[in-house]
Parts: sequence; C-alpha cells; structure tokens
Amino acid sequence: MSDGFFRLPREEDLEELVSLTAQSLDFLRYCDTKEKCLAFGRGFVLLHLAESNFAEVYEEKGMVSGVLLGTIRKASLLFRQSLAEEGRRQYLIAFGPGEGNSLYSDTCLAMKKESGISSFLGEITLLSLRPQLRGKGLAKKMIKHYLSRALLYGKEKVYLFSDTDCNYAFYPHVGFEKRGERKIVFDLKDGKEAPLTCFLFVADPRKLIESL
Repeated sequence: MSDGFFRLPREEDLEELVSLTAQSLDFLRYCDTKEKCLAFGRGFVLLHLAESNFAEVYEEKGMVSGVLLGTIRKASLLFRQSLAEEGRRQYLIAFGPGEGNSLYSDTCLAMKKESGISSFLGEITLLSLRPQLRGKGLAKKMIKHYLSRALLYGKEKVYLFSDTDCNYAFYPHVGFEKRGERKIVFDLKDGKEAPLTCFLFVADPRKLIESL
C-alpha cells in the first residue's frame, strides 16, 4: 500500500471498476452469456457512480486496486446523470425490460424501514478490492476516509447493504451491527433459481472511526 494513493474515479476507470466488482459479486450466476455479464457489471457500476457523492479509488502501480462509493446526506453529487442513463441501458442488455431490477432494492428498502432508525447520515454503496490487497487494512482505511467526510455533515448512523454473494462477514468484524436479514430468490432463465440472503449493517460513525 505504500506505493499507492487515493483519487476520484475517472470514466476511463470503468472496465477496471467492473473487474473489481465482479470479483466481489457473482455476476456470472445471474447471466447466461459473457456479453450480458459484462453489461450487468457496467450497469451496476455506472448506476452506483451516478448516485454517489463520495467516490474514491485506490491506485497502485498504474492500476485501480480498490474502490469505495457512497452517499452522504446533503453533499453534492459528483458525476453527470448521463451515467445513470447508460447504466440503465446496460441493464436492459443484461436482463431485458423489467427483469431482475426491483426485487433486491425492494428487499433492502424493507429492511431499512424495519430497522426503526428514522434518519441516516449516509450509505456505503460499493466496496471492492483486488484479492491480493485484502487483509492489509486498505478496506478499513477507505471506510475511515468515507466516515471522515460524512461526519462533516452530521452524526447520525451510516449503513450499507450486503449479501451472501459478497464478503459480508467483514462488516460486523470491523464494527458494523447487523440490523436486518432477508432471503430472496431470483428466477433465472430456463427455470433456474438463484437464492440470496441480504443483510443491513448499521454503525455509529463516531464510534466506528475510532476503532478503524
């Protein structure tokens, strides 16, 4: 990590960000062709970028090796909304119209509502690292950068959604509290199903930043 540095994502980083995210999320089990899998990855990253007002990549030796995207209440958006339009177009390539787009988000919104917390400061929407950098403290450092920025806008809790396609056990390990859990099943092509368990994790940013 000593040779790397943090910076804002650039549009030319897209394919590297898709590659990073694909290592954290099992895109292949939701798509039946490589083209659809790549479209899913591009759509996923573009939509998250479009919604972000915190975005940070870690670059090392000319390669993007980590990314954290998030939202902070009242902070300004960072990227053009045309990214969202392209993200939705990529989702249409991957899933077709109206397929696979709402089940996950509806489940997450239900868990958030059931948490009993009326106001959140922000959300970590994407955290991905290259496998060789895991366990070296980079993820903690990226979360700490996000929390430092978020605390400029308030002191309420921050949250994130994770699931069994991800390394979800990392979050309670570093100090997040699990406040929701739901099982869902995606109906895929040819009668196949993809079960998934979703989680809501919540943390007090003041306490969490002290422990990281």
